[in-house]
Amino acid sequence: MSPGWVPVDPCRAVVLLARGKAAAIDLGRFAYLLAAAYAKRRRPAFGCELRYAGTTEELALTQLSVTNAPVFGGLLQLSVPASSPDDRRLDMLAIEPVTRRSAS
Repeated sequence: MSPGWVPVDPCRAVVLLARGKAAAIDLGRFAYLLAAAYAKRRRPAFGCELRYAGTTEELALTQLSVTNAPVFGGLLQLSVPASSPDDRRLDMLAIEPVTRRSAS
C-alpha cells in the first residue's frame, strides 16, 4: 500500500483504520479546504446507513467524520454541538452532496 492510498470502499477503510497506528500530524491551515475541494471534484457520493438512538437513516454522503472534538476542519470550522473530548463518546458529522438545486 502506498502512503497516499485512500480506500473508497468503506469496509477496506475500516480494515485500514483497525491496522493503522495513531500519530500526531500537522495538516496546516488550508489542508481541509484543499481536501474538501478535491473530494467535491473527484469523489462520488457514497451510500451510508446510520443507526443511532433507535433511528436508521439511509443517506448519500460526500463525507462522514467521526470525532471527539467540538470544532474541527481548520478554516471550515465544522462543529458538532455539545461534543467534548472528555465525554468519552465519538460524535458524527455527515455531509451530504451539495447540488445547484440545494445551494439555491
